[in-house]
Amino acid sequence: NNFMKLILIFILLSGNFLFGQCPERKLLNERIVVVNKSLNEDPYKKLKDLLAFDNIIKNCGYTNDSTHAFLLQRIGAAYHNLDDYKNAITYTQQAISIISKNFNKPSIDYTAIIKDYYNLSVYYDSLDMQFERNKAVDSCVTIALKLKFTSGETIYLLSVRVKTLFNIGEY
Repeated sequence: NNFMKLILIFILLSGNFLFGQCPERKLLNERIVVVNKSLNEDPYKKLKDLLAFDNIIKNCGYTNDSTHAFLLQRIGAAYHNLDDYKNAITYTQQAISIISKNFNKPSIDYTAIIKDYYNLSVYYDSLDMQFERNKAVDSCVTIALKLKFTSGETIYLLSVRVKTLFNIGEY
């Protein structure tokens, strides 16, 4: 069983596996997770691999689903890890756009937008863009409350927003 897992990881990590064919969404999603979780990998290589997946998705024609939104979220995070906040914001906004425009489709995990808005707030904060950061925080918290979905990120952002409002005299 462990041997099979090693073979699967080797296949998933081989650079040529997905090129020239359209993989199943589930397999591509797993590959994105494997690349994302590889701790020892060079962050530039991670980004290169994720951008290659983006080309695969565009060529395969499934660009309006949760797999593509998740990939764009991970590309945004990869740019953030390289201190390229403008590209981090751009890719995260694309992920949000896919989910927002397709939220009623069964291929969309709408709760992923909460993580996207959380990430966006972090990226804006890194650029000291407080107005945009606050809008992202508000969107994150509003959607989380509407969906009755709580996470560490939403609780943290809610507390940040309350402190911000308190500090400017909005009781």
